[in-house]
Amino acid sequence: METRIYHCIEYNPRRINAMTKYLRGQVWFYRADCARNGQIQCPNRPVVIVSNDIGNAHAPICTVVPCTTARKGGLPTHASVSLARPSTAMCEQVLTVNKGELAYHMFTLGEREMAALDGCLLIAMGLMPVPA
Repeated sequence: METRIYHCIEYNPRRINAMTKYLRGQVWFYRADCARNGQIQCPNRPVVIVSNDIGNAHAPICTVVPCTTARKGGLPTHASVSLARPSTAMCEQVLTVNKGELAYHMFTLGEREMAALDGCLLIAMGLMPVPA
């Protein structure tokens, strides 16, 4: 198998373990090889997988929401999640990443946290109005 370059990230399909299950609601440590500019979240941080499990099983990519431990101003697109420290999932910064960039599985969010995250995603995508 060949190694290809996608944007500024080296992607090697051999890095993806065929036995690894990537499931919606899992928190992974995301490690990318390039820096991002401006307000886009930098790599090397926890992310929550939000893409559906059928796509996750068959595609070499996942859709994720980055998390931060920085205090955020309570935007309707921010969901509180319990990582090693209290954290915020930033649903306005949805990313599609190669599975090879997901370094290791940390844990899986509970139903209550996923329900809150889903509500924030609906607002971020314009599928639900912002609460007044």
